[in-house]
Amino acid sequence: MADTALMRELEFTLDDLAANRSGKLSERQLDRLRMRRQRSMFYGSGIVVALAFAASLCLFGGLRGSAILTVVGLGLTVCATVVMSTFARYWLRISADLREGAASAFSGPLERVVKPVNRRIVTYLLRVESAEFSVTKETFKLFDHEKPYALYRAKFSGLLLSAERL
Repeated sequence: MADTALMRELEFTLDDLAANRSGKLSERQLDRLRMRRQRSMFYGSGIVVALAFAASLCLFGGLRGSAILTVVGLGLTVCATVVMSTFARYWLRISADLREGAASAFSGPLERVVKPVNRRIVTYLLRVESAEFSVTKETFKLFDHEKPYALYRAKFSGLLLSAERL
């Protein structure tokens, strides 16, 4: 039984849900994953280029005798490497989802969990079986605690694709 509020919030259709029930991703979901992969690489490339440019400026300034600029340049180089590897890992996971085209299903009583990160920031989690899904507050509010749900996610990236109350 598909809930229209869930469908609107998670942006899935009845066709997407039917494909997910059979363990597959729909064409629409594959297109959304392709767009997400392309967007992440665009942003990741921009951030890495900006960090690399700033690092090269600092390292160039360090050649003129400023040890602090050299250290800052090396730090920015390390940051650029970490950012690049994070985006590359995300790209690989989405690429694996696109290649495999499989959706994982988790069903059972849903547990809503609010995890505080600090005083102002909280993480909203949905737990079904052994799986945890990090969601927005708006999505979190649409689920009822300890009611049976089936949640479908992309196999490798873990992106929540669709959900239905059982």
